[in-house]
Amino acid sequence: ETSRSLPYGLFLQKLIFRFAPEIYLHSQAVGAAAAALCRQIAGEEPGFFDDIPAVREISDPQEKLREIQRLALASGQFHDVGKINFTNLYANNGRQWFEEEHEMSRLHPVTGAKLLADRPSTRPYADAALGHHAWYDGSRDCAYRRLECASRQLVDVVALVDWLENVTGTAVLYTGIEMSFDEAVQEAIRLEGRRFSPLLAARLRERQTAELIRGALDQSRRETAAEIAARAVRETVRTVRQTGGSETETVTGAATEIKTSHLDRGATTGETGGKMILPYRLRQSRLRKLKEAKEKEKTITRKKNTAATRKRGCRRAKAGRMTRNLRCRNRSRKCSR
Repeated sequence: ETSRSLPYGLFLQKLIFRFAPEIYLHSQAVGAAAAALCRQIAGEEPGFFDDIPAVREISDPQEKLREIQRLALASGQFHDVGKINFTNLYANNGRQWFEEEHEMSRLHPVTGAKLLADRPSTRPYADAALGHHAWYDGSRDCAYRRLECASRQLVDVVALVDWLENVTGTAVLYTGIEMSFDEAVQEAIRLEGRRFSPLLAARLRERQTAELIRGALDQSRRETAAEIAARAVRETVRTVRQTGGSETETVTGAATEIKTSHLDRGATTGETGGKMILPYRLRQSRLRKLKEAKEKEKTITRKKNTAATRKRGCRRAKAGRMTRNLRCRNRSRKCSR
């Protein structure tokens, strides 16, 4: 990094935005919700995040609050940066993963932490990348040592919000896990002290906190999806200009698509049930691939069953022929006597 170069964090975000827009959408939502939750916690308990050296050194309350929000937003935005190494798993799949693919995806916290730790500007967010899938009781993800991490309270927030966004959002396309937001909150409370911090689980019991997280996730999803759709429009217009097509028709059609996409996502939480929906075209492509994969699996199963039935039929026919031959031999022996 130099004074004239593009900041490393911005470079990583542009990379994710270009090659894995659904990861970008997820990360932006996690960052926004984590910042909202941290703002509420810091407002009620000013010393909650004082284990972080950069926060502890600030004496002005308002400046400290702004620094906590900045760290929470950036930590949420960069927590899944390790998925850059596995974009084919997340961006080009319309089916649930195989076990080997799940094992590969579990490497992204380590690779993400390494990417962020390599540059001073992104080093403060490496802990969130490393520990956002770790369990609070230490029973999972041995690479992350919670008690040795100064940012552990912030990592706990990112881990909780990331899980809530995953089980109510895009992860259903490749994990098969889908919950409503209320179901996810109840499950997070059930995992209190095991997977999630008891302090955060206690806050989730308050309806106001749950609605705060839900609202931040929904708003960020809508805004980021609109950003992704607008970029698609710009690329389409650029392509049309290069090929000499009708720019007016293209812009009109693209604008209609953005409007349809926005309405399809739902303007309020009640219309979508708090669930994350991908931009219209990408979502339809994912669902179509998922349907095709299921149909292919059914066809293969049907062929296997047919082959097995035929095989059983052949065995029965062979057994019947052997029985008839044996009877004929027995009858011929009796006649000869």
